[in-house]
Amino acid sequence: MRFYIGIILFLNGALSYGQEMSMLRQLDSLYYSSKLDSLERLYGTHKEIPHEYRLAVLVSLSFYPELIQTPITFKYRNISTSMNSRPQLLSMISLDPQKRKYVVRINKLHQNGFINLQKVPFNALVGLIGHELSHIVDYESKADIEIVLRALSYLNIRTKTIFEKSIDKKTIQHGLGWCLFDWSTYVLNQSGASMDYKAFKKRVYLEPIEIQEKILYYFLTASNAIPQDHH
Repeated sequence: MRFYIGIILFLNGALSYGQEMSMLRQLDSLYYSSKLDSLERLYGTHKEIPHEYRLAVLVSLSFYPELIQTPITFKYRNISTSMNSRPQLLSMISLDPQKRKYVVRINKLHQNGFINLQKVPFNALVGLIGHELSHIVDYESKADIEIVLRALSYLNIRTKTIFEKSIDKKTIQHGLGWCLFDWSTYVLNQSGASMDYKAFKKRVYLEPIEIQEKILYYFLTASNAIPQDHH
């Protein structure tokens, strides 16, 4: 166990060198601010993003090249969670997944018990957005009826937990593992979220230590240090 913890701590520092590596420990918002025009050209097509979230969203999108041409609108709503994503209902009428449009809803409630997203550190915010983009990647692979069935399955906490943890894994596979780690750590240890929300977060999503373990697993798998079927 100490050996694996040591590797995690090593990666914690080693992967922070430079801003072009596939899984960074810490994203530099100043660095990306200097690249905003390029990010806009490369990843801003068919995207509607509130100004205050533009940099974090575009940086997150840079880890999801498969979504370059996907229409996505980010908009404020009063919702019970920090963010959520879904297909636009009207875009599902065509029955063609290639013609779907998606909405990412951003909670605008800031009172006690809710997380004020405008105060979330950049790295953690990118992790949250990356999780929602992973949902969209998952939606893109499914027929309309499968999406409807998935929505119904959310009524079962066990099924929801399995699904959300799989989305967390997808986020890690896209290179945003440390950002997701920072988001989870922030929610559980630093945010003003209610105790009920924190308990829900711990139950349904990967916890920080689980995220670290997955980062290590995917790093070693990519390096062929462990067999692909060892999980």
